[in-house]
Amino acid sequence: MIGALFSPFHEISRGLSVYVKGFRWLQKHPSYFILLLLPMAISLLLLAATWGLFTKYHDSVLALIMFDKPGTFLLIALYYLAKATLYIVLFVMSLIFYMLVLNVISAPIYDLVSAAVEKDLTGRADDETSLWEAFLLMKEELKKVLFIFLVSVLLLLIPGVNIISPLIRTFFVGWEFYDFSLARKKWPFKKRLGFVFKHIWSVTGFGLWLLIPGGQMILMPLAVVGGTMLAVEDLNRTENANKGNL
Repeated sequence: MIGALFSPFHEISRGLSVYVKGFRWLQKHPSYFILLLLPMAISLLLLAATWGLFTKYHDSVLALIMFDKPGTFLLIALYYLAKATLYIVLFVMSLIFYMLVLNVISAPIYDLVSAAVEKDLTGRADDETSLWEAFLLMKEELKKVLFIFLVSVLLLLIPGVNIISPLIRTFFVGWEFYDFSLARKKWPFKKRLGFVFKHIWSVTGFGLWLLIPGGQMILMPLAVVGGTMLAVEDLNRTENANKGNL
């Protein structure tokens, strides 16, 4: 009973700790760190573009959504509360959109690095992909992007549920960098989704670092490596558990 109670805490801690392992791996393989500098540069450009579009058009978008400013005091207070809520929703949606688009564009590079990490850990090369095959994986990434974006928007808009949206967003961010090993196995999206939900706590712990403002740009190299390490570990644990049940 006590072990089951503290299992989520252990798994969250395990997810947090893989960044240290990722840092050590990149120290031994600096060429892959240099390769990951390209998506980091793209990240800066995309973030600047996203912020520019948000600051330029958020008033226009709010004007389309918002009702006209009323004349009574109570309705005015409601008007400004609704406007502030929508402003926050638009801001969060723009950040989610930035992150997801960045990961789709960077997926080929991320996958090459992830494949190198997995080969180093397991000694197996059968799941490696060529650069062209990595580009083809972008189709699967788009499915995941649409799923994450739609769920994130719904969580923001549903009253009450949006209280837990930061926790769920943390899970989604972690999933983005955890999923490469599963995608290389050619698993369909539904199977990948089921597997990641079975490891929801470790993936959520892994995603916590990436919610630090501005942290994603710095932590991306560690996230790609650490997410692969975490996924390989979970795959091995699942495989060993299945063997034990035979």
